[in-house]
Amino acid sequence: TDMDLGDISVDFTYAISKADKNPLYMEMTFNGMTAGEGDEQVTFSKFNMKMEYTNFDTVDAITVPQDVVDSAIDVTDYLNDLQNETSTETETQTESESAA
Repeated sequence: TDMDLGDISVDFTYAISKADKNPLYMEMTFNGMTAGEGDEQVTFSKFNMKMEYTNFDTVDAITVPQDVVDSAIDVTDYLNDLQNETSTETETQTESESAA
């Protein structure tokens, strides 16, 4: 559906635990939101949404298979190689354009 975002204002409130610095919740209040088109439009004068964060540190340990660990590459090396490839392609392209 189409949404008119022009007149919407959104107020955010974040709550963070002083004890462990984990987020507790986020509240959002939307004002002036319209959705739909033609005769099928809905306008909300105020729309509240609250997301609560719970169950921190409840994920079981994640084990990366050894073959994946062994085949890992340094991201810095990868990015440098990628930059070098791009530079070489640009230089080759510039040389070709100069010769033409």
